[in-house]
Amino acid sequence: MRWCGYPIDSYPSVVLAQTISTIILFAFPAFYMSWWITGSFTELLKIDRITPPSGRAWLLGIATIILCQPLVTWSAWINQTICKDWDCWNAIFEMSQRYSEMVNKLVQTDTILHFAVSVFIVSILPAVVEEIFFRGTLQNIVLANTKSPTATILITSTVFSIIHVEPSGFLPRLILGIVLGFLYHCGRNIWVNIAAHALNNLVAVIILATAGNEALDSMNQPTENPGVIIPIIGVILLSFAMNGFYNKTKLEQP
Repeated sequence: MRWCGYPIDSYPSVVLAQTISTIILFAFPAFYMSWWITGSFTELLKIDRITPPSGRAWLLGIATIILCQPLVTWSAWINQTICKDWDCWNAIFEMSQRYSEMVNKLVQTDTILHFAVSVFIVSILPAVVEEIFFRGTLQNIVLANTKSPTATILITSTVFSIIHVEPSGFLPRLILGIVLGFLYHCGRNIWVNIAAHALNNLVAVIILATAGNEALDSMNQPTENPGVIIPIIGVILLSFAMNGFYNKTKLEQP
């Protein structure tokens, strides 16, 4: 079977499929909702009116996404413990496994050019369109209706996690979504979110490319309790980073 002139399991076909699905699922709905609500494709996103953050705000935003990783890993173990015996999720697990195999095919390449393309497709493009959709669009819409930042971030993060259709990764993505929602609410700058999200994706791509799928699975779906010491330390450091980001961006906003 061929797709766009290429064998369906070939590298070009996988690249095209990933690119098209990402744009259709997230980019198109984001710009359409902005147009439907405001009459402008970019008004809701306010991309053209964003003031570049200071270097310190960038660093604090990146530090926040890095320091949440111990908590994300610990929540992955809890999630895996809860879901491992749920036979009703088998069909969804199989679907997510097929997606993982597609990503693995993208990342496990023999040339630098293909790897660079894969980094863009798997790390950068999803970060751009998902942040535009979930934070730039959905979070603004929910906030306008709830008037509660806390409820808005929780609702948006829950949708962010559910829409990835991966039960074994629900809690980790929920926490990641909460952190990203906090960054956007405080900084009001979609580019900081995109950079933080892309970095999170890039770490996974590098691990997958260098250590293989088993190493990545051991992080995303740990079978042994990682303990609570490192997550507790991570939460403490994460709190400092989030507080620093909040105070810094509050001072920078007009």
